[in-house]
Amino acid sequence: MASGNGLGFIFDIGSAFTPVDFNTSDAATGHRVHMRNYDNIAFVIYKGAGTAGADPVITVQEHTAATAGTSTDLVVITEFYKKTETTLDGNETWARVAQTAAATANLGITTAEEETIGVFQFSAQQLSAGYEWISCNIAATVANAQLVSGLYILTGLKVQREPTLLANLNT
Repeated sequence: MASGNGLGFIFDIGSAFTPVDFNTSDAATGHRVHMRNYDNIAFVIYKGAGTAGADPVITVQEHTAATAGTSTDLVVITEFYKKTETTLDGNETWARVAQTAAATANLGITTAEEETIGVFQFSAQQLSAGYEWISCNIAATVANAQLVSGLYILTGLKVQREPTLLANLNT
């Protein structure tokens, strides 16, 4: 391993959902991640500017299986962080947004009109007994183009190894 490599040793990364245009798709269902190999997960949403009032709504769910099984909303979102600007160019700072514990969060009243990076963080310990998978879904109803993509960043790897030897996030 080359000095300074974090992938496979400090973190793993995976797709929550591929980029979608909410003008043609009102939702993006997040892929499920099996949390048995990780302590923490951060859901990162990256979106382009859209239309006023068309803010994406994030929902976090827990699951009993990689596919099918039982799914339920996970009421754990108490805060998230975001960077917003008309055009993201690297000079933004993080803003913390606090809310009462819920399974959903709206990125902000004026966020739809701005480019945004949003980060929602969860711990494997927040999952209910018998639930080992987690996903973040996003919904929006818009009449104009708004591109959105999502990634998972996982930390607290229980097995650290060369990235090519890591298990997929769903197993």
